[in-house]
Amino acid sequence: MRSAALALAAFAALAAGTAGHSAEATYYQCSVDLNDMPKGAPRFADYAVPVAKIDRPAPVKLRTAFDRAFRTRLRQAGKGPPNFAGHYTINVWGCGTGCATYAGVDLLTGAVAIVGGSVGDTPMERVQSRPDSRLLIVTAKPSEDSPEVEAVRYFVWTGKALKLVKTYPYNSVCRPDPIEAN
Repeated sequence: MRSAALALAAFAALAAGTAGHSAEATYYQCSVDLNDMPKGAPRFADYAVPVAKIDRPAPVKLRTAFDRAFRTRLRQAGKGPPNFAGHYTINVWGCGTGCATYAGVDLLTGAVAIVGGSVGDTPMERVQSRPDSRLLIVTAKPSEDSPEVEAVRYFVWTGKALKLVKTYPYNSVCRPDPIEAN
């Protein structure tokens, strides 16, 4: 991914006619630090829940085509321990180059309760949860194929679905970080 970013930056410089003008070119990638979000952004503590003690998680119930297609990942999540909303485990996996998707299993019932969509050009650590909170934070980097996913989105688990409670455009919270051209 880093080489693709460098290639894209080099191509953009060449297209703009600026290639070769500086011996020390600096390229940038963006990162989002959730500790530096704007005032009023939802916090994990705002949606606190007790964490269930689960000695033996329920077997995962594969009911849909999605569940069966990703049975290995879902069964992996079903082993626990909870990492979301007290008794759920969220598992994140790659779905192609620069793509990640996620789903969650209720460890008490075995139900695949949470199914997230593709989150674009996103590292897997950009889906953040805590075992003692119903807040799920999804940071999606821009993608040529999916420009609409350019955001940091805050979801709250209602017990039946993820409810979007706040969105920040990616470019309003993105910090440019220099990367080496080597």
